[in-house]
Amino acid sequence: MTRVVTTCRAAVAVLAALVFGTIVLPLGAPGAGAAPSAPAQTGPGVDPLPPLPDDVALPIVFVHGFAGSAQQFESQAIRFAANGYPQDRIVAFDHDGAGLDIPGYTLGLDQLINATLERFDVDKVYLVGHSRGTFVSSSYLGDPARAAKVAKYVSLDGSPCPTVVPCRTITQATNPGQSHVEVATSKETFAALYAFLVGTAPQVVDIVAQQAPVELSGRAVNFPANTGREGAHLDVWEIDPATGARIAAAPHASFELGADGAFGPFTVDQGAHYEWVLSAPGSNVQHHLYLQPYPRSSQLVRLLSSPPDGPTRANTNVGPGHSAIIAMRMREWYGTDDGDLAGDQSDVLEISTHGPGIDQAPVNAVASRMGNGTIGLHFHDDAATPRQSTLAALPYFSTQPFQNGADVYMPASAAAGVPDGTITVTNIPRGDATKPQTLNVPNWPSSLHAISVVFTDYPVDSAAPSPQLELDPATQHADGQQVHVTGSGIANSYAGPAFWIFPDTGGWALTQCSADIVEDASIAGLFTECALLTAAGVDVQDGTVDTDIVVHSAISSVLGDDIDCTPADACVVALARLESTGAVTVHAAPLSFTAG
Repeated sequence: MTRVVTTCRAAVAVLAALVFGTIVLPLGAPGAGAAPSAPAQTGPGVDPLPPLPDDVALPIVFVHGFAGSAQQFESQAIRFAANGYPQDRIVAFDHDGAGLDIPGYTLGLDQLINATLERFDVDKVYLVGHSRGTFVSSSYLGDPARAAKVAKYVSLDGSPCPTVVPCRTITQATNPGQSHVEVATSKETFAALYAFLVGTAPQVVDIVAQQAPVELSGRAVNFPANTGREGAHLDVWEIDPATGARIAAAPHASFELGADGAFGPFTVDQGAHYEWVLSAPGSNVQHHLYLQPYPRSSQLVRLLSSPPDGPTRANTNVGPGHSAIIAMRMREWYGTDDGDLAGDQSDVLEISTHGPGIDQAPVNAVASRMGNGTIGLHFHDDAATPRQSTLAALPYFSTQPFQNGADVYMPASAAAGVPDGTITVTNIPRGDATKPQTLNVPNWPSSLHAISVVFTDYPVDSAAPSPQLELDPATQHADGQQVHVTGSGIANSYAGPAFWIFPDTGGWALTQCSADIVEDASIAGLFTECALLTAAGVDVQDGTVDTDIVVHSAISSVLGDDIDCTPADACVVALARLESTGAVTVHAAPLSFTAG
């Protein structure tokens, strides 16, 4: 039942659309440039607790370790803020993550602490070090004048406590089942950290959604040096979580990055998915980062990147026919079970690609040979075995600290520069099948695009519900029958092409189509698979739709093709809209007509 639109028929379709006021093709490329941040939606959640007194909530200075950054304290900062700790009083000392200049880092830490003391008009700070950061912190505390600026110190899985200030150590031994980086990011560490610094147990330990608008700020940095991506341009696009496709004509927010790589603050919608795109002058290579949605505000967002000619890209096999992905999480990926805990703690990371002519079965890309010490996983098509997923170790990455890699073939395809397929990356964190984490991203060709997917280091109780439609009655439909249509999880913000005639309803049109529209979700598909007579704009409120449609056992497509809907599941009720990129999003529910 699949139909192909010829150039002539497509022209007829455009003319018919203009005459009858239905589907209209965009007449140009999506607009470029910055757009003001859309107002954030408020919803169910938990507000921060009342602010702690300033004499209790002294500024916290975090010092990361080798190959680290402020990202390894981001979750703890979110937890502190949820307990009433002023967010601006949590400061991170970003420094070279690959060097060994402890005296130089100690001097830089002293400069940051002095600036923090002056900023908040206090005499002391709390100091927290992790891994190599504990050696920097111990060096700092070895000078009595500097030690006098520290009220309390916490050493996270590193050097032992010095005796010059009140100190607490938290290690893998105190946190059974946790690896080195996880000791810095876990909720168990937070509970001990908070109790030691504040003097009471925290009331909030799990990271849950807040009621207030979510506000984000941070830095885009060169990994592992932590220097800013100076001169780069950052665009933040809202995307469809089901495909990763952009759903607006212009970025949600845009920034020109200075020497420190800082951006923000800006607001985002609760639970919405975003694509963060870094581009550099003089290069056609773009870095696309897809982060799990932020349930709470954060000022320590770190976009770990590198210049287009940096070692990461230099050691990645790139080409127009396949994608390359880095999967990151500030909690080690476990390739093997941890015997200290009950159950199988191995991570599962399934990767599959789907699109026109592409239908890959998922492959679990976390191999036992990777061990349990990896933070960044690199996946691309190895030059030695093209167009195969052998999971063989990738040269270079499998020898780098806290990194590893595997040969995974993810077909890439892009029409007019826009990917027409989706890569689905699903993590079953530490074997917990009740909390699967999924990020869907476009299959950008690695020849000009780098992709990072960044998962949270804490379990998310439930993923956002997949958009779905339901019909009442669900089966036994009759010609000319009125059917009640409901749906949830539908994106209702819209900034697509002005030529699409349904923008006031969130861009959605309700119609009856051949079931082929599910696989052929495209402009051509709308013309060849969907009926003109039933098309109507549908109002989507708070992600839900509730309306009626009259269905028919036989329909005529926009181009006049007759479609028989009487075979089982031959037709669907479809909610469709045209996105700013020219892609079409479709949510559908099957029809089942009675015989005769």
